[in-house]
Amino acid sequence: MGRHGAAGLLVTVLDPVGVPTVLLQQRSGWGSHGGVWGPPGGARDSHESVLQAALREAEEECAIDSTAVVVHGVLRDDHGGWSYRTVLASATRPLGAAAVSEETRKVAWVPATDVELLRLHPGFAEQWRRCGTVLLPLDDYR
Repeated sequence: MGRHGAAGLLVTVLDPVGVPTVLLQQRSGWGSHGGVWGPPGGARDSHESVLQAALREAEEECAIDSTAVVVHGVLRDDHGGWSYRTVLASATRPLGAAAVSEETRKVAWVPATDVELLRLHPGFAEQWRRCGTVLLPLDDYR
């Protein structure tokens, strides 16, 4: 998935009753791991940082306004010479999102408690177990 690795953006927001929700995309059926869910993401260009790649992919695939998110961490999934980085971000309200790329079938805000009920991308499924403890910045846990 890219000579320079890949990056995705996992955005979380609290719903009206304080439950963390995350923005996920369902991949189109024709691509690699078609039909699975995960954060919007894709290959990094040679000149991009991890953050630039994750924000660009979220804009291209899901029409996310990258200026409306606050980044607070990165999870690393290293495969020896190739890596996937999940950029963790939060927003103050659910952002408008839509499937605007042929790579994206659907986009949804999913309660964090329901994520494991979806058919997840295998790499994201492994990372999800670690995400639960780092979804929101510490300021959001009052």
